[in-house]
Amino acid sequence: RNSARPVLINNWEATYFDFNRRKLLNLAKDAAKLGMELFVLDDGWFGERNDDTTSLGDWFVNEKKLGGSLKSLVSEIKALGLRFGIWVEPEMISVKSKLYEKHPLTGTEIVGFTVPMFNEAVELVERAATVVPQVGYVGWDVAISDNGPVIIEGNSFPGVFQKRASLSDDKTGIIPKYRKYMEI
Repeated sequence: RNSARPVLINNWEATYFDFNRRKLLNLAKDAAKLGMELFVLDDGWFGERNDDTTSLGDWFVNEKKLGGSLKSLVSEIKALGLRFGIWVEPEMISVKSKLYEKHPLTGTEIVGFTVPMFNEAVELVERAATVVPQVGYVGWDVAISDNGPVIIEGNSFPGVFQKRASLSDDKTGIIPKYRKYMEI
């Protein structure tokens, strides 16, 4: 927070969903000439995202649209002297998306899926929220165990990244440890 923020260009207003590698690199070249420091690739780089009705949640690179890999695009933009940033919106998914159809890790079909013990989980976090009513915001992480919902943690600072157990040093994450609770 105390460091100077880079001067950036975001391709959104210049291209919306209508871009390809040539357009992005031309925009980046102009930005570098003007002294910009950071190029941000906005919406449309993933899935089949050519308008705002599809593919949110399908976070795989559309190499056809980018004219190659994301890694090579990043290298070309960095070669211009710019840092590279990318837009994602992980809290939303589109109805027209592969993710909406089926969860990529568990294979669970999303359409028609009912979260087990959902009402009990809501009641649990509502009770927990009354413990310190002065807190205006808490993001609750809840797991569904054999004995019902359990609060894993509460975060009072939305948008602040914290290292989680899911990012374990051995790269296995926590899914194997909790798989029995995930199987429905």
